[in-house]
Amino acid sequence: MKEVLKQRRQDLGISQTHLSQLSGLSIASIQNVEAGKANLSISNLASLLEVLGYDLKLEKRQVEWERLIQYGLPVLPERSSKPDGMLQIEWLEKLLVSACAEFIQQRKPGSAHYLREREALQAMVLALADHFPKLYEERFASYKVIKKFYPEVHEISGKLIKLRRIAIDRLAKYL
Repeated sequence: MKEVLKQRRQDLGISQTHLSQLSGLSIASIQNVEAGKANLSISNLASLLEVLGYDLKLEKRQVEWERLIQYGLPVLPERSSKPDGMLQIEWLEKLLVSACAEFIQQRKPGSAHYLREREALQAMVLALADHFPKLYEERFASYKVIKKFYPEVHEISGKLIKLRRIAIDRLAKYL
């Protein structure tokens, strides 16, 4: 982003000082942005981008349930098609966190797929924690939203164990 903003400023013929005056940010902030060291608030970033002719738009990203299912979430039977490319741990981390958060925010107990999706997410978290413990500790254990899906001992049913095995089998192909 730093290169894009600096290039845009230069293309518009605006100095850092002038950009500072137009955006209301300090010269030091402008220099930090262009050096890639800035940690701007959303309002400051929006102000800077507006001067440079950009819009800042925050949209909630949709969870890619189908891709998560391909990588191991045992909600539906495994698809015959393989996921495109290798599984990136960072991608799985972001996707699982957003899926858990979306489930907590939008699913209501008693809805059509509530129990099935909850068990599938629990099975995925359990599979990662039990079968890939180092990966789980490094990438997933710090998220409170994921910890909410780690089942208590009394919650582990035969069905959950079966779903966990499915998740392990699918994850093992990529991890």
